[in-house]
Amino acid sequence: MTADSHSPSLALIKACRAKLASYDLGNKSVWLLVDTAHQTLTLLRDAAPVHAWPVSTAQAGLDN
Repeated sequence: MTADSHSPSLALIKACRAKLASYDLGNKSVWLLVDTAHQTLTLLRDAAPVHAWPVSTAQAGLDN
């Protein structure tokens, strides 16, 4: 799955970057974003989606 198939919204990326900044991890240019609503894991570089993979986040619970 390419990043274009389902890229996280710009608003979600900005919100995640703001949250990461609150942890004082430095200015990391490469990071992963797990989007539970869309069941995807996205690799971001400089806040731009590079690649996305479908994942199961167990949003409905592990015993379902």
